[in-house]
Amino acid sequence: PGSAVDVHEFLPPEFSRSRINGIAPDGTLVGIADVEGGVGWVQPVMWIPVPVSLAPSSYALVHGIPRGGSLASLVASDDDRLRSRMNFETSRLAPKVILELAFDSPWQWISRLNIEVEASVTLQPIVQTVSLWNGAAWVEVDSSPATLADSVRSLSWAAGASGFVVGGKIRVRLQFYTFDRENLSRAEALVDRVRLTVYP
Repeated sequence: PGSAVDVHEFLPPEFSRSRINGIAPDGTLVGIADVEGGVGWVQPVMWIPVPVSLAPSSYALVHGIPRGGSLASLVASDDDRLRSRMNFETSRLAPKVILELAFDSPWQWISRLNIEVEASVTLQPIVQTVSLWNGAAWVEVDSSPATLADSVRSLSWAAGASGFVVGGKIRVRLQFYTFDRENLSRAEALVDRVRLTVYP
């Protein structure tokens, strides 16, 4: 909620007015409310912040060869995957697939950010990385061996999470690395689901 007017809407209908007295460290709003016709502010109330789950609003395959799937493929864990083949037309150390996703954040300030990435590859060895955009640069927050079967990487941040909300959006970059062109030239990265959870 962005104001006392917003949070008041969540109270039972008999409360005619309310006032926020403070904000606890976990984001809980503490206040008091009054029934119409009552005397003074008599009823203590609390508004607990509710996290919001976000699906990507857009994506771009920055590097790689598209093989199937769409934005809708990234929403649910349903084996409908966004498929991208490794593109070796780059330097040996550069990623062979780069996928960038944007999420619309309901708040500019967030207390915590969780990311879940469900993905796999068709051949190994391939390394998968996850990065977040802070307005100036991509910050790598995870690196792990990609798996042949779908696996989920769950990541979480609290301190500094708002730094990844830029212009109302949170941007995530997935990269897939391999140096074995001879054996992995036809390897594909398969992304089944990417989901964020933000906490006010």
